[in-house]
Amino acid sequence: MAAIARETSGATTRLILTYVRREAGDEAVDRLIVLSGVDATMAELEDARRWWSYEDKVALFEAAAVVLGQPDVAHRIGASALSANVLPALIPLLRAFGGPSQLLRNVARASTKFSTSGVMEALEVRRRHAVVTYRLLPPHVPNRHDCAYTAGVLAQVGPIFGLPEATVVHETCQVRGAQQCTYEVSWARDARFRSKRTRHHEVLALEATAAIDAAQRREDTAAALLRLSRSVADVSSVADTAQRLAEAIPDVVHSDHATVLLWDEVKASFVVGGTSGLPADLEARAQDFRIDPSWFDQPGVPPIDEPTLIARSEASAPVKMVLEAFEVTHVAFVPVRSRGTMLGLLVATWSTTTPDAADVQLEERLRGLADQAASALENARLLETVRRQALHDGLTGLPNQALFADRVRLALARAQRSGDELTIAVLDLGRFKTVNDSLGHACGDELLIEVGRRLQASVREIDTVARMGGDEFTLLLPGPDGAAAAEQIAARMLAAFEDPFEVSGHLLRVSPSIGFALHPQHGDELDDLLKRADAAMYQAKASGRNTWAIYTSGMSEQAYDRLTLEADLFRAVPEHQLVIAYQPVVRIADGAVVGAEALVRWAHPDLGVLLPDQFIPIAEEVGLVADIDAWVLRRACADLGRAGLHADGPGGVAVNVSGRSLTHPSFAQSVSVAIRNGGIRPDQLVLEVTETVTVDEASGVVEALGDLRRLGVRVAVDDFGRGHSALARLEQLPIDQLKVDKAFLREIRCADAEAPVASAIIAMGLGLGLEVLAEGVERPEQLAFLKSRGCDLAQGHLFGRAAAVPLLDVLRPGVEAR
Repeated sequence: MAAIARETSGATTRLILTYVRREAGDEAVDRLIVLSGVDATMAELEDARRWWSYEDKVALFEAAAVVLGQPDVAHRIGASALSANVLPALIPLLRAFGGPSQLLRNVARASTKFSTSGVMEALEVRRRHAVVTYRLLPPHVPNRHDCAYTAGVLAQVGPIFGLPEATVVHETCQVRGAQQCTYEVSWARDARFRSKRTRHHEVLALEATAAIDAAQRREDTAAALLRLSRSVADVSSVADTAQRLAEAIPDVVHSDHATVLLWDEVKASFVVGGTSGLPADLEARAQDFRIDPSWFDQPGVPPIDEPTLIARSEASAPVKMVLEAFEVTHVAFVPVRSRGTMLGLLVATWSTTTPDAADVQLEERLRGLADQAASALENARLLETVRRQALHDGLTGLPNQALFADRVRLALARAQRSGDELTIAVLDLGRFKTVNDSLGHACGDELLIEVGRRLQASVREIDTVARMGGDEFTLLLPGPDGAAAAEQIAARMLAAFEDPFEVSGHLLRVSPSIGFALHPQHGDELDDLLKRADAAMYQAKASGRNTWAIYTSGMSEQAYDRLTLEADLFRAVPEHQLVIAYQPVVRIADGAVVGAEALVRWAHPDLGVLLPDQFIPIAEEVGLVADIDAWVLRRACADLGRAGLHADGPGGVAVNVSGRSLTHPSFAQSVSVAIRNGGIRPDQLVLEVTETVTVDEASGVVEALGDLRRLGVRVAVDDFGRGHSALARLEQLPIDQLKVDKAFLREIRCADAEAPVASAIIAMGLGLGLEVLAEGVERPEQLAFLKSRGCDLAQGHLFGRAAAVPLLDVLRPGVEAR
């Protein structure tokens, strides 16, 4: 609510209501308030301690004329002032002046107790006659009711002293274009009245007036500060608190307008937080106004340590320039601090009225304002902090699930009214769990923070990026052309992930998968849109990560199947649903079987046998891959031990190991236990890690591989050629074997075929002194090509498919290459 200007005493509004009630009853008073449009209750208007605007007073006069049918009602109300006795202590005080002439000589001082919108002056005072002027101050517009009311009040100078009502002639009037109203007041001497006026009486009257005025000011100040306290009690934001403070300042210090400047730590300056009473053009200018603290260090500019009142005519050049720009004649500054910390400045300004520089209560009111402001702003900041913590992710500072849901619901409501589209996106980070497991949660948290920053930089200002938990982020993308906007933003987000993230001295690459759902095509509710965006995200992940997809019909069913599969996977190990299929590895030179690779299968009770590609990615995401690795390792070592091939003959077994297992602190010990329990030689075990794991410059990979080598276990790099490893990096790794990915053999049709990538990989491996194994060999011409290039080992359908049979059946001697 806008601040109430201190212009009309509540004694006047109380007098209006008292007169209407006496003439027509309480119902008429109710009609009066409704018809006037004044936003106040009957009790508030009858509170003589309150102050109201000039416009409120005029509106009440006009409404009273209509309600009572009395065009001259304002004069009658003024003339009823004495009989109404709205301020009982006032009549004895006025009588202390001794008579009408002495009272009218002090009329200017007396009139200011009831209104500050006009100036009254006694031009001529005789024993039974006086000439009094009244000038309404701008920006108020003269009104006939106000003039008539003044005439009625002046007529009471006779009855105050026991005389008949004075005669008031009002010929010169501002309403008719005069610069001021002139009232000629005449009164008659009553034989019963005996004046005992002395100079002592006049002094006492003036002193009593001053004392009551001072008490009234203190009471008004306390009341104004109490109203301010109540006003800011229900405000929880700093912005709203600053505005309430700005609206309260004129009420407390009787200024024309006010501004609250808040200290902005980021901008290192005072910025406008709220304004009150400024014209529209000046208020717009004030919104961009900023004050650097150094401004107060200039010569001639007073410091802001204490409340300060400055007149434009006496101000230094820097201050005068600002005051002239805002059409201000006087300004008061008061700093707002809390526990020694600067929170802001309260600024009261005057343009049509003049503050009393000698008024000690002005400083007291300013200090009271500062105390109230400090408490209110501190509380608002605390509440904003609590609210932010409740609605934002504590790690990244992004909106959390609750705030994201609120924003989506608001956006949906707007979109449904306007017919626009909006887009919901779900983003998941690939291999984030590997980072957490290999580098620790602190590094994982740092990565999430950097991901959040890049995502925010990739979207528009109107978009919202939120963190739902873990490594899952959601996005709200309002606006038309949902599909086109999704494609553009997806391209920007994927581009943002092209450069590696530098986290704790490590360069990490993560591959996002993004799913989009559109409103209204894919749903009208948040839950439906999130489910479908999630389904699209899983579709993108299944497509190879580092890509995106928009929801299409059927994806939900696939996502539901995946969630069901995820739940079933938790029962796979404890309920013995996993099995191992062994595929032979042959020596190319003579076709002899020299080992086998252990490939895990899931014998799902309802879906049948599932291959690794169907469940290992899920196991990595839900944290089960290490459990599966451990089970395969124990089982393969045990099977090899039972085969009894622990002498010098063929009998090696290869087991795939995830990055999470490899970098676990106790993994080497687990391998040692599995070898010992299986009763096999360490060199009969080959642990295969993917190229992606080996090129990750995370601490622990090289050390882990070194620990395995020291056990005597052999290490192979699987799927070589699909990652982004460099030769220098490969040279640093303690490995024994390089496995050529099958993708590089598919186009080989003869022994002399041009397969530059496959040839280069084989040559590089052999040049590094590594054993080279080619996987996916299906045709004799591929085998011939490998043999011509000097490749050591091979596996594939040409030598036998993976089968869930005893390991001894796969490793039996005599298997020749076909």
